[in-house]
Amino acid sequence: MVAGPTSAINVIFFVASLCIRPSVAQGFLRNSEESEFPFELYGSDVVVVNRTDVEFLASDELGGRNDGTTGSLLAQEFLIDKLQAMGAVGLVSSKSGRDAFRQDVYSRGTNILGILPGSDLSNEHIFLSAHYDHISFCEIKANADSNICNGATDNAAGVAVVLGIGSRIAELSERPRRSIVFGFWDREEDGLIGSQYFIEEDPLIPLSQITTLLNFDIMGSNLLPSLRKVSFAIGAESGGSQLEYLVEQAVISDVSGDLNTVTISAILGSQRSDYFNFYEMDVPIVFFSDSTGPCYHTNGDEIKNVDFDKLEKQARVALKLTYNLATTNRKIKFTEPCINPTNELSGIDLLLFPAEFSDLRVLNNLVNQAYEDIDLFPEAAKPEFEFIKSELNCLTRWGPIAFPFILALDTERLFILLPLIDIFTTPECAGFQADSS
Repeated sequence: MVAGPTSAINVIFFVASLCIRPSVAQGFLRNSEESEFPFELYGSDVVVVNRTDVEFLASDELGGRNDGTTGSLLAQEFLIDKLQAMGAVGLVSSKSGRDAFRQDVYSRGTNILGILPGSDLSNEHIFLSAHYDHISFCEIKANADSNICNGATDNAAGVAVVLGIGSRIAELSERPRRSIVFGFWDREEDGLIGSQYFIEEDPLIPLSQITTLLNFDIMGSNLLPSLRKVSFAIGAESGGSQLEYLVEQAVISDVSGDLNTVTISAILGSQRSDYFNFYEMDVPIVFFSDSTGPCYHTNGDEIKNVDFDKLEKQARVALKLTYNLATTNRKIKFTEPCINPTNELSGIDLLLFPAEFSDLRVLNNLVNQAYEDIDLFPEAAKPEFEFIKSELNCLTRWGPIAFPFILALDTERLFILLPLIDIFTTPECAGFQADSS
């Protein structure tokens, strides 16, 4: 996940929108939209994520996979091998053989792109997206096994999820109706450049034919012991009630109860991963992530700190969603964000806010839950965390109706919440990141 300065975009969602989106159930024929999930995809013996994929991509041999390095070239060859093994073909029609999987990104960088063609709706595409690059230099933690910035959760694990989903779908006896596109982005850590190039310079397939993009960035990671089960599915509202329902069904398919996938609005992704370039072009998206935790952009983001049990559960949720998106009868369509009428009511220029009060409530619950681990935060961060917690509790108590009016009269109050996203990176990168088994 690309680093970026904390900005107002991390805060403005707290001015909750008063426009009411239709509920997931309204105007949507549930039974007709969800296909029967094949047992061959979800049997008890099915494993989605291949652990060795993560181990190779996050190995010292690849040296962090920064663009233009030998490690990046090794990662590219590995990804092409995997795509060819599942029967995917290169998306770059002007090239042949293995080069058909490579999209040159400006003067430096290479996206890897392939496709599994669909059946009767092959001109509609489900796009699975993950950046494969990382960084060469990062903060050094003393308790890590090496000083190499291996990026195990960011984003070797996300790449492995995409590869696992593709491999399982490729094994089906019948092809899904829609085509599955695989996009492994380079130069994400430089500012989402790989996906930006695809969007702006060489899209290879018309963006109007991408029915939904699923993006994976920072997976199999734990923010805190108290938040071990928490994962995020961001932005489903961009595809309206149809996409929200399919995400909901994929989430509840985790019968283990060991994964709490929290659904929140697209703005909470803070524009810090490749989903955003597609979202800006009106492509429906779902961004799966565990957010930035204590090992983020440090040499501690290594194999021993990947929660593989959690990663497998996340991959199963995403596999269920991918299959249903590829087989559903109705095409997902982009839904414009709600317009916040607070602008007109207050007379203050507050821009447009696509998030809702439910996001605030979710965030408040997570912060209260995280408070169980307050002793893991450095002393300098504790007062700020406690103050943010108090403010969130107070803001939530106003409720969904009164809240936006109160905030419209006191917008400066929002800025005290700016450090919230980054504060979860302040505890030590320690063993709680890994699975507990």
